[in-house]
Amino acid sequence: MAEQADLILHGGDIVTLAEHGDEREHGDEREHGGERGDAVAVKDGTVVFVGPEREALERWRGPHTVVRDLGGRALLPGFIDAHGHLGGIGLQTVIANLLADPDGDVTDLASLKDKLRSWAADAVGADSEWIIGFGYDDATLAEGRHPTRDDLDEVSTERPVLAIHQS
Repeated sequence: MAEQADLILHGGDIVTLAEHGDEREHGDEREHGGERGDAVAVKDGTVVFVGPEREALERWRGPHTVVRDLGGRALLPGFIDAHGHLGGIGLQTVIANLLADPDGDVTDLASLKDKLRSWAADAVGADSEWIIGFGYDDATLAEGRHPTRDDLDEVSTERPVLAIHQS
C-alpha cells in the first residue's frame, strides 16, 4: 500500500506557486512538468503530491484519507501574513487620506484640516458620527508637529475628529 495522505482534494482547478518559479518545495510537480494538477494530496499539513487525480487516489488514498471533491471550484495556496493590516487597509479606503506625497497631498496642517473637512462633507463622511483620517506624518508637515486639539477643533466641534498617524 502506498503512503497514506490525510487529505486528497480533486475536481477543481488546482493553482500552485510552483508553476510560477517556486518549484524547490514541490518535487512531485516537476514530475508533471510544473503543470496544474487535477488533485492534491496532503499529509501532516504538507502538500506531498500535485498531479493527476487517478494517480493521487491510487498512490495516496488509504482507509483514513479524507477525499473531497472541489466541485469545480479553484484551490489556491494559503497565504499567511504574520504582520498584516488588512483591516486598516479597508478602513483607509473609506476615510480621509492624510498621506503626504507620493500617496497623498497633505503638506501642512492647513491641508490636513481641509482633507478632514472635505471628507466630513462627502457621502461617507456625512454619514459618520466621527470625522476620521489616516496617514499624516508630523515629519512631513511644514510645521513639523502633530495636530493639536485646537487644530482638530477647527475641523469640527460638533463631531469627534480623529487624525491617525501613518505609523
